[in-house]
Amino acid sequence: MQRDNYILGGNMSIPIREGTTKREWLELASAIAEVVFKSLSLGKDGFSSVVSPLFRILEALRGEDSTERRATRLISEVLAYSIAKTVQSVQFTRAPLQAEVQSIAEHLLARVQTLCEQNEMLLTSSDLEHPMSFTLFKDASSNIFHELKSCEPRSSESEVVAIFHRAISEAMGRVQARSPNYFASVFEVLASPAVGTGAF
Repeated sequence: MQRDNYILGGNMSIPIREGTTKREWLELASAIAEVVFKSLSLGKDGFSSVVSPLFRILEALRGEDSTERRATRLISEVLAYSIAKTVQSVQFTRAPLQAEVQSIAEHLLARVQTLCEQNEMLLTSSDLEHPMSFTLFKDASSNIFHELKSCEPRSSESEVVAIFHRAISEAMGRVQARSPNYFASVFEVLASPAVGTGAF
């Protein structure tokens, strides 16, 4: 029987398994590309105008999910928001095409899927408090500048990474605040004290 919750070092944790189909993460990448393209056409403050449509797309991809699945959705939605916000915030020599943004998002999300297949990814309460300590966010952080290079960013790698880190922190709050009921079980599990030696 597959366990939903695990104890890690005396703390509760939830496995992150990229259980989405390829079709679903391609839809996620397409949504990222669409909102970035629209926000770039609206100018400096364009992202604030497209945040609500982005959240509506993310919410439409959900279902009646287990706590484990909701934790995985939390990570993928935070990444989607952060990738979109970063691409919209970086200064480029030329504006990236929608297809280029979609390709960037696909590559970064495919890495998430690969890492989840190769290793056991466990989300803990510490990861929520310090999101850049979480492996999947660190991996995206170390690869996002490389993915953007074909679009000729004017910003340095350290500047792009700093923008991404700020976007992750912002996304953690906004994704949760947008759907508190959907993610409630994730935060309840991670806030629970570990009792005994197995999952509850």
